[in-house]
Amino acid sequence: MSTEQDATTPAASDNVAPRVFVSYSHDSPQHKELVREFSTFLRSEAGVDVRLDAWDDYERRDWSLWAIEQLTNADFVLVIASPAYKRRADGTAAADEGRGAQFEAAIIRNGLTRDLRGET
Repeated sequence: MSTEQDATTPAASDNVAPRVFVSYSHDSPQHKELVREFSTFLRSEAGVDVRLDAWDDYERRDWSLWAIEQLTNADFVLVIASPAYKRRADGTAAADEGRGAQFEAAIIRNGLTRDLRGET
């Protein structure tokens, strides 16, 4: 593992909170609430700049473009890999089941395929 700092990654001494996009599937209202609580904890207790869809649902938007922007601009992507998310990411879920998770997982997978070292 290289110890060199990538030019696009803020140094720890810059005191810039890492931007983290949380990708998860909307399994149930309870699951969504647990993800929100965890994301709130990361933001308030750990000082992480968390991006979560539930915090941006106050207006109509193109969620695909929103997800692309979040994935592109994130320093890290945190995947809450529930069994339902895994099914959707693996391509074994029905095409109309959890389309957002399927879309995000496909982008993440494509990035890993393109540049495994850079994406991890």
